[in-house]
This record gives sequence, structure tokens and C-alpha cells, in this order.
Amino acid sequence: MDQFLPFLISLMLGLLIGLERGWHERKRAEGARVAGLRTFALITIAGAFTAHLSQIISILIAPLAMLGLFSLLAIAYWLRSQRGHDAGITTLIAAFITFLIGMLPLYNEAELASIGAVTVAVILRFKAFLHSGVRSLNGEEMTGILQLAIISIVLLPILPDRPIDPWQVINPYEIWWMVVLIAGISLIGYFAIRIFGATRGLVITSLAGGLVSSTAVTISMARFSIRSPTLPDVCAGAILLACTIMFPRMLLEVMVVKPELLAALWLPLGGMTLIFLASALLFLFRQTDTSPALAQPDFKQSPFQPLPALIFGGLLAAILLASHLAITYLGESAVVWVAMISALTDADAPTLAMSRMAGDAITNETASVGIILAATVNSLVKIAYVGVLGSRALLFRLLVPGTLLLMWVAFYAVWVLYS
Repeated sequence: MDQFLPFLISLMLGLLIGLERGWHERKRAEGARVAGLRTFALITIAGAFTAHLSQIISILIAPLAMLGLFSLLAIAYWLRSQRGHDAGITTLIAAFITFLIGMLPLYNEAELASIGAVTVAVILRFKAFLHSGVRSLNGEEMTGILQLAIISIVLLPILPDRPIDPWQVINPYEIWWMVVLIAGISLIGYFAIRIFGATRGLVITSLAGGLVSSTAVTISMARFSIRSPTLPDVCAGAILLACTIMFPRMLLEVMVVKPELLAALWLPLGGMTLIFLASALLFLFRQTDTSPALAQPDFKQSPFQPLPALIFGGLLAAILLASHLAITYLGESAVVWVAMISALTDADAPTLAMSRMAGDAITNETASVGIILAATVNSLVKIAYVGVLGSRALLFRLLVPGTLLLMWVAFYAVWVLYS
């Protein structure tokens, strides 16, 4: 029975693509349709049998069958164009790709075939959306997209994914990944603002980006505040929303690694969450410049701004090296200092490290203190990033919640010491 499974998979994938094409062609007369549900299902079955026969008879069957199908599709395209019909080149190309998809399950590549079929169906389905998106792009935006593709798809994979310095600290791949992440969030935020307006666009960007890296969101919003000085409240709200996500994420990491620490952490981290969330909502509701004209950034500038991301990449490398030297100088016993230094770039790493060492190399109390200080330092260092890369108006807005956070941590520390 297992030998028939690849054929069944090919058939189902052909039906998926054919379903989309059949729906697209549903209003055309019978003779005017290019290809639909049955045609695409038959094409994948033909691909499956071609792959099977090429394995048991001759490997030449596969290229000959592909050549035959390509010739048949080319003739069909020519005949339709001669009769004045819409030649449907996209459907014919999709038919050829569908034939290849039908072959893949017979070569134990059912997963790749499934991904390919879904991708083809999605591309075919969203024709109008893709075309309208392309028409709305200007030259600077197209250049920005291609530049991001170069640094992420071309440069990132060729960088060594290992430390290259004598101290075994600086990993070019990981540092460049942060550069790509920051530049990517900036570009996504740019287009989100074009589509949804300033408030909703930046909120969506900050919430999505905050799940990955609130630091990257902070730097992106800081640079955006320079380009759009009329939107400091929205930028502040977006940064605080991204930072707000960090605290529950830290609690989730602790719950997975060392749930015993939650009793000591839920109150301080919960208080930080409330402070930043309330501040974020206040700034977002205060912003009045939400009309499309004011919401959009300067479209004459390229949406791709690599310099801030590159600056942060260099800063990250310097901090990692300084952290390593500090650990070496202070010794392993200075674990809280290590957590604070590590939090200059990331709060997740010290949180996971403290949680793993709790109850073993260090006490639960020490681990809890390290995690709280890491959250505090990481939150404050983001404000410092804004001071270096962002506008003064944005910095002044973030100083208030930053001060409230410090006051809350100090109050909690005094309460714990004297309770």
C-alpha cells in the first residue's frame, strides 16, 4: 500500500493547484478556459508516472517527458494567442511547475512538493494583490527591497557561523543576523505605515518585531523618529510595546527551564510590564498626527537604512568582547555582574543562563536577582540606544517610563530586604 502513497500525494497536490486555477477560470466559457481542476490533477499524475518509469526503465524518460510537456504548452500558448484569446502564460508556466511537483514524491521529496504546491497556489491566488503592490512601489522602495535581499540572502549565508577572534567570542554570522533583523524590521515598518497609517503600522511592527527582538525594534524606531519628527509619541509607544513583550517572554523562559523561580519573579517583572504597557498606551492615545499625509515617512529617501544597523552590529561585537573580558577578569563568582553585562545586548541569554544555573551553581535567590537586574539593564540600555540614534523628543518621552521602572525596582528591592 505504501507504494501508492507518493502517487496519492501527487494527485492531491495537483488538485490543490487545480482548485485555485478552476476557481480563477470559473466564469469563462468551456472552450475559453486554459486549464482547471482536472487538467492540473492529470499533470501531477503524469509527473508521478514519469518519475516512476524513469526509475525502473531509464533515467532519460524524465527529461524527454519534460521536453514533451514544454513543447505541448508552447504550442498551446501559440494557438491561443493566434485566436486572440488571453494566452495565459502564467497558467502554462504553473502547469509545467506542477508537473515537476508531481515527480517529487516519487523521489522521497513529498515535503518539498507540498511546500512547492502551496507556494504556487498562493502566488496564483494573490495576483491582484501582488500586481497592485508592484505598481505602488517607487524606485527607492524597490532598491531598498533588493538591498535587504543582498545582505540577507546573499551575504548572510556565506559568513562563518563560528567565532573568529582569539577569545572565541565574535561570531560574524550571529552579528550580521542582528544587522539583517534590524534592517528588516525597519523596512517592514516602513511599508506597514504606508498600508495602515502611522499608529497602526508602527504598533503592528513593534508587536511582531518584539516577539523576535525588542532591541531591533528600538533601534528601528529610533531611526524612524529622526526621519519623521512629527511622530515621537507613536515611536515611543511602539518601543514600549516591544519592550513590554520582553518581560512575559522572560517569565515564559523561566517557567520552562526553572519554574521554581516564578514565585520570586512574577511581581517585579509584572510591575515592569504594567509600567511600560501603561506608558505605551498613553503615548499611542496621545498621538494626533495619524492622517495618511502625516503618517507616511519621507518617501524620497530609501526605506532601507543600513547605517544604524551596522553601527549596532559593531557595538554588539564590542559589548560581547568586553563582556568576555569582564567575565575573565571578575571570575565566575561574579555571576550577577555577568548577567548585567550580558543584558546590554540581550535579556534572553542571561535569563536562560541564570535559570539553568539556579539550584546548582548558584542559589535561586542569586538567579532571581540576576534576572531582575538583567531585565532592568536591558530596558535602560534601550533608552541609551535611543539617545544615540534617535531624536531628542523620543528620548525625553522614554525617560519617564525608564525612571518609573527604576523606582519600581528600587521599591521592590527595599521591600524584599526589609520584609
